[in-house]
Amino acid sequence: MKLKLDEKQVLRSISDLLVYKPEFAGKAMIDAINSDSRKRDLLENIADFIETKKYSNNREQYLIELKNEIEKIQNKEVKEIFKLSLSTMNED
Repeated sequence: MKLKLDEKQVLRSISDLLVYKPEFAGKAMIDAINSDSRKRDLLENIADFIETKKYSNNREQYLIELKNEIEKIQNKEVKEIFKLSLSTMNED
């Protein structure tokens, strides 16, 4: 499934939130999924992860687990968007 530009922008915002401000990502992700059923398939693993993960316990461990969940994403475009957020964070 090819992503539209606005979908890429929404996914990039969510992926940045997951990396930089995970405490806000849960609500953003739920809103994004509810606004478009196509995103449900794209974000299902990540949505499950953010709902169950306690990000504040250990930031380093959280990022490792997030990276593992990103690797499970089937859609190549979506996976690259999420990987870009992680790599940008590693440059900071």
